[in-house]
Amino acid sequence: MFRMLIFARMAPGLSRDEFIAAYEGGHITLVNELVKAGVHAPMETYRRQYLSRSNAMSSPNDDLNFDVVVDCAFAAEDDFRRTMENIQSDPKLAARLQEDFERFLDPSTLRYMAVDVHSGGGEAAGVSR
Repeated sequence: MFRMLIFARMAPGLSRDEFIAAYEGGHITLVNELVKAGVHAPMETYRRQYLSRSNAMSSPNDDLNFDVVVDCAFAAEDDFRRTMENIQSDPKLAARLQEDFERFLDPSTLRYMAVDVHSGGGEAAGVSR
């Protein structure tokens, strides 16, 4: 399994609720369309985690340059690589994605980071993940 974390900041002028609605209601539809078309490899995991900056339990966070952490997992690294190559080799598709991103996030803040996952510890008794 190949796991990637993606960090991004919402577009200036959007509220948190507008950002979430645009991501969940628009971008996800586009991703699903690309998966069906065979352009984007299917993901084992595609989880969006939106920062709750105003939550009393959150640390001071004005210096964080992201509002969402996306956790996506592919069956293999080659699946992610092929997806990126498919997008970059099609100028119309690349422009469409760029336009979509600009609706709800600041593309200059997009960061991709491959990660290794280690699990276990701290679970409630009898709970496994």
